[in-house]
Amino acid sequence: MEIMTMAERDKLIGTIRRYQGTAHVWAVGHRIVVAAVHRGDEVLRDDAAIGALLPGDWVEFAPLIEEADGVERASFVWSDAQPSDLGPSEGEFSGPVPEMLIVSGSDPRDPSRY
Repeated sequence: MEIMTMAERDKLIGTIRRYQGTAHVWAVGHRIVVAAVHRGDEVLRDDAAIGALLPGDWVEFAPLIEEADGVERASFVWSDAQPSDLGPSEGEFSGPVPEMLIVSGSDPRDPSRY
């Protein structure tokens, strides 16, 4: 069962959206940039490879920070969300998105780490 087909969303990676979920209270209403989709053990960073969002997919995102000069940058702090936690696309982010810091052998969604 697809959550969202490629035709319905056209582009996901690099899009600016607003976080609308409840898991990350700090992010609610904030502009974020989508960086990847986690599907099982795979990290997909290309829309063609993603195809459609599926149940069980997680979206990796970075909040956008507006600097004093009005320029937005992607934070180096990343988080995850269910696809349904993201609002519609507000456009594409033109700046660089830092790579996510991976802690070897650690899955941030594993509650046993805490």
